Amino acid sequence: MKANLYFQEEQHEAFTLVKNILDGSVKPDRVSVSEAKTYMAIIMDNNSHRTICRLYLNAKQKYIGTISERKVETRTSINSIDDIVSFSNVINETARRYAGL
Repeated sequence: MKANLYFQEEQHEAFTLVKNILDGSVKPDRVSVSEAKTYMAIIMDNNSHRTICRLYLNAKQKYIGTISERKVETRTSINSIDDIVSFSNVINETARRYAGL
């Protein structure tokens, strides 16, 4: 039970971090989470076709999945959720693309 609570806190922290990374081109209330068995997707407008990034936090090795213009995911290993910050540019580019900016 304790591990599950830690995972939920880590998920919440990661989601908050991604929302804070967004540079103002997208209003934070347009960003939400869609959970799958192995990852959580940060999506825009509650639309799974507008995935900003995917976070794989369940396993020992954590990953971030960034999405290209052609909707191809690139998974990169991260040591902690703090490493998400280094993906700020691609996260913002993806969000702006969906916002039509």
